[in-house]
Amino acid sequence: KRSIFVGIILSDATLQRLNVGGARLQFKQKYGQFEYLYFVFFQLSHFCSRGPSVTKAILHKKVHYGLSFTTRSLGCITELYELFYQDGKKIVPKNLYELLTWEGLVHWICGDGTYSSGITLQTQCFTIEELVFIINVLTIKFGLECTIHKQDNYSLIYIKSKSIKKNLHNMLPYIHPTMLYKFMGPNYKIKSKFTVL
Repeated sequence: KRSIFVGIILSDATLQRLNVGGARLQFKQKYGQFEYLYFVFFQLSHFCSRGPSVTKAILHKKVHYGLSFTTRSLGCITELYELFYQDGKKIVPKNLYELLTWEGLVHWICGDGTYSSGITLQTQCFTIEELVFIINVLTIKFGLECTIHKQDNYSLIYIKSKSIKKNLHNMLPYIHPTMLYKFMGPNYKIKSKFTVL
């Protein structure tokens, strides 16, 4: 399951180093993405001691609900922490070329991707040097054409539409149906069959 871990760590998951023992992973998604969160949870459930729980946050005086799950503290997750964190800050690991697979890339896009003819990866937490390194990996290993775009004071990675279409067959086996719109546009957004809080 390493590919899934790598993909969600590059996007929305956080790793916490505990004072006693090793590290654990927490993965949160807004409530509207709960089907995707459960899809990830069922693949990683044997690393967890309990199921997802509802989270609540107040932002700009508005209540936002979400879901999250946390893994147990495990040696394999501690190894990931040592790769992805330096002085408590998330970094791009030096062996990203080896770690990142098509499955991992799909989970990264599911968490941090936005569709705008191509795909924009919300990479604000990484340095410009790290973005150049990521683009090299995406270009050389996956054949994806990428550029760096500026948004306010942040830099983002844009994956061109043509190269997404060319490589979609490599990604489709790993995409949860509710996330197709992040790869193919708003026409592929599935309306949830479940009650929204």
